[in-house]
Amino acid sequence: MLNRYRKTMRTVVARSLVALPVRDKFRIRLIAGVGFAGFPEARAALEHFLEGTGADRSVDISELFRQEPNVGAAVCLGVRKGIRQDTCRGVVAVPQWAYRSSNWMYALGAIRVRWRRVGDRVDVSFRDRYSWTPDEERLTQGLHQSAHRLLAQGAREYDHVGPRHRLSVDEVLAMDPPDRVRAEKMYCM
Repeated sequence: MLNRYRKTMRTVVARSLVALPVRDKFRIRLIAGVGFAGFPEARAALEHFLEGTGADRSVDISELFRQEPNVGAAVCLGVRKGIRQDTCRGVVAVPQWAYRSSNWMYALGAIRVRWRRVGDRVDVSFRDRYSWTPDEERLTQGLHQSAHRLLAQGAREYDHVGPRHRLSVDEVLAMDPPDRVRAEKMYCM
């Protein structure tokens, strides 16, 4: 119950902050500090954007899979489907709503994970752009509009890079999502 209350309060705070008539950079920093409190990956991703270097930001895929078991399982389901069709490589689309926590959802958003089978191993990796879509209607549209305007003031989009992570084929075949019905509906199209 307490977690639900905290999540509701974060949503209320984030909505309120987006509606404030304040300068874009201040608004974004306020959201990073208050709205993303407790979301270290999301906060770090936003701060990296604001630094304006445009340099790639590395993501530890094993840590992502550990913290987001549905993401790891979804990737394994997609790979498993490919292996069963005698495919040696492919791409698994992981939609933004697949994440169980807002931390990784806000940090990465939707990603496309590439995989390649090499003998009894499967290599997975991804490269995904951290960008803003100001014209897309959504709850956080004001945030996206503010962040997009910051591009003219020195903020820079960049790529999240999940360097190669090696799994055994046995791991891929054995991994089961915590919510199997939902995962199969999402990823095994």
